Amino acid sequence: MMLHATVAALSEMILKNCTSNCPPVVDVMAQPPYYDNYPYIVGIVQTARWNTSADPTSPYTIEILTYPNNPNGVRRNPLVKNPNHVIRDMVYYWPMYTDIDTTISEPIMIFSSSKHEGLAGTRFGWGLYQDSVLAQNVAQVVNVLTLGLSVDVQLRVLASIQAIIGEKLNPSGLLPFHEAGRTVMESRFAKLSEVLTCATLTNYPSSSHGAYAWVQCKEGLKCLDVFASVNIIAEDGALFGSTSQYVRLSMLLPDAEFEILIDKVKALCSS
Repeated sequence: MMLHATVAALSEMILKNCTSNCPPVVDVMAQPPYYDNYPYIVGIVQTARWNTSADPTSPYTIEILTYPNNPNGVRRNPLVKNPNHVIRDMVYYWPMYTDIDTTISEPIMIFSSSKHEGLAGTRFGWGLYQDSVLAQNVAQVVNVLTLGLSVDVQLRVLASIQAIIGEKLNPSGLLPFHEAGRTVMESRFAKLSEVLTCATLTNYPSSSHGAYAWVQCKEGLKCLDVFASVNIIAEDGALFGSTSQYVRLSMLLPDAEFEILIDKVKALCSS
């Protein structure tokens, strides 16, 4: 919702400020591999179009930069040089999924309770905007689309955040909630990396505690089929603007399901 509203408000603002040789729509791009729903989110905005071949130097190009990236967890720099035309999707910028080693203050940043508190069902997100006019326009789009967010959702998210920030910092400098989450994710990546020793795989996850594992198979192999051979449901890398030589594996599974995944990967690599 926040991304859709931000693309709609920002693209409309860019077109309104155009004085000559104005395009009918603003191009929106992301560097591959990118979140597979971006094309569909942009596709329902009348003032924007998804275009992975867009010119990043054009004043009529918006870049969506997931930080750290989904699916591969890499932290990348934008190609679009105008920071006011870069939408930073920060839903994974939490200690469970990446190192918080610098203060980030960019013109447009959006967040979500989905990957932070695990409250995906609330569909609650928020944005930070340096341009107050853009912020007002985004709020207007959100209000039109949702007719206002329910009070019970707001109270649930507020209670969760208050509980998290009300804890004392651990010696590591992390809040207990964040450290517990990071410990789980680091343990899961360690387990997966230990069993991913197949000859058919050439590139294992480089992250140590991200939300997803981005796995590469040998050239000529469709990685989705490799994992499907042991009944592992992975996601085809082609969906993310990459190739079918890659797959995305979720590291956010319930404990029992994650252990099943590990057992199946062991079976794959022993066959």
